[in-house]
Amino acid sequence: MTDFLGHLVDAPLANILIIAGLLFLGIGAVGKVTGKIEPDKMGRMMASLLGLILMTIGLVVHVKGDFSKTASSVQPVVHLFSVRPAQVTKGGTVTISWDVLNADDVELEPFGQVPATGERVVQPQTTTLFSLNATSKDGGKSGTFQQVIVNEPRPKPTPRTKSPEPLDRNPQPPGDDGSEQTVYASEPPPPLPVEDTQPSAPGGNYMWTPGSWYYDYEKSDYYWVPGAWVVPPYAGWLWTPPYWGYDDTRYQWHAGYWSTSVGFYGGIAYGFGYFGVGYNQECKAHSQPEPS
Repeated sequence: MTDFLGHLVDAPLANILIIAGLLFLGIGAVGKVTGKIEPDKMGRMMASLLGLILMTIGLVVHVKGDFSKTASSVQPVVHLFSVRPAQVTKGGTVTISWDVLNADDVELEPFGQVPATGERVVQPQTTTLFSLNATSKDGGKSGTFQQVIVNEPRPKPTPRTKSPEPLDRNPQPPGDDGSEQTVYASEPPPPLPVEDTQPSAPGGNYMWTPGSWYYDYEKSDYYWVPGAWVVPPYAGWLWTPPYWGYDDTRYQWHAGYWSTSVGFYGGIAYGFGYFGVGYNQECKAHSQPEPS
């Protein structure tokens, strides 16, 4: 009703036609004008008919005016609305781009009012519906939406660790048949170097294998094989260090080895848990220090 009255104010010609039509309808219904002119039955019918015609013309003028006004209003146009990617892992980013024409107000939900053109990078935590709504002052509306699916991150597979191959602490030269050859030397090995510090262990499953002297046949001289942290070939196994023993007129190399216990290693005190007295609890404890 309010809109209709507003149209009456905005359309003078239509107002005149409708008012005139109402007057003629009144004459046809009452049958007289100001109490003096009393038209006959035919005149009353003609007045009523003329009133209907005038009112109809007035209403048509109003409808055309309203349609013309609506048709001439500028509608907002969503020229661009992009939400990429459409799927993302939780913690990933999404880029929202938009460009709206002929709009006086633009809202990007769930963020609220935004400029007509822009871009925003967001980090949605759950699956989210992003909607763009544009309106103009004369009532024009336009809108669109896009959904982004947020997936939970896949659990990382437990890495399968592989222990490094045990270090060969006995670099014995092969014999003619390919087997390991017994090593002899005519001179005793030099005194053990003084090692005051021990390097930090790479991990809790490593074991310290002390350095030792070995013999180079080509140079006819000893050389030092430094100590190292090594992963035992089997869990819980211990290292028995090598040593040189005197055999009548020469010195013989006795190779070190891995086993479930520490054996005899020539009474040589290598240090860092190896005191030269063979297997004991103290030696076992010191040969498996915690990593620093």
